[in-house]
Amino acid sequence: MRSIYLVLLCSCLGYVLVGQSKEEMAIRKVIDAETHAVFSEDFEAWASHWYKDQVHFLYTDKEAVFQFEDWNTLAETMKENLGGDVNFHRTNFKYLIDGNLAWVSFDQKEKDQYKKEQRTLVKKDGTWKIVNMTAADVKSYERDPATPIRRIIYVSYKDGTDPKKITTSKNKFYEMVDLIDGMEKAVWMKATEPNSAYQYSLLLEFKDEKALETYEVHPNHLAVMEIGKDIVSGVLVQTF
Repeated sequence: MRSIYLVLLCSCLGYVLVGQSKEEMAIRKVIDAETHAVFSEDFEAWASHWYKDQVHFLYTDKEAVFQFEDWNTLAETMKENLGGDVNFHRTNFKYLIDGNLAWVSFDQKEKDQYKKEQRTLVKKDGTWKIVNMTAADVKSYERDPATPIRRIIYVSYKDGTDPKKITTSKNKFYEMVDLIDGMEKAVWMKATEPNSAYQYSLLLEFKDEKALETYEVHPNHLAVMEIGKDIVSGVLVQTF
């Protein structure tokens, strides 16, 4: 849990303010000062940069979502998760400032993560305070090259369809496992529930994108599509 919050709040403090307006510089300093307080395990300094009357904190990645919508819960959590010595690099800052309200977005890069982050700040008694922090680790959503690509095809056929045409389609899918390098599986299943939306389902598994692309243009696949023009009544394709 400790490392999660360090990932969210910490960044390297070296930056160049060239070209920034006075308000943008002030906002950037608040964001980085809050980070410095986390590094320094200084709870009071960290808390001083937040607008406690109304807060929202959200972090998401492929595996989890962490969200806090009140100051007391966020503060109690942070008390147990200050510290660390992790370096990040923030770039691509964008600001939208309207009077006493400001929105900031930036990219945060590190060895194992690439996050899109946002802050909303409000000016209180002349000082910018953080109201909202949002961070999404977009890199975590990238497909692991070691994980196979799976495609499920749900299909129904028109009443009166010649069973031989269905069998021909099924066999052509099975043949492709031997014909396409990287196509690892083809499993054809008939629905057992009488009220199923589709009569059949087909699970295909590919080693990588190249194998999937080869399948898309393979003569067997094109032949199945041609057969299906006149006999398929419904189809749903899911790839993950």
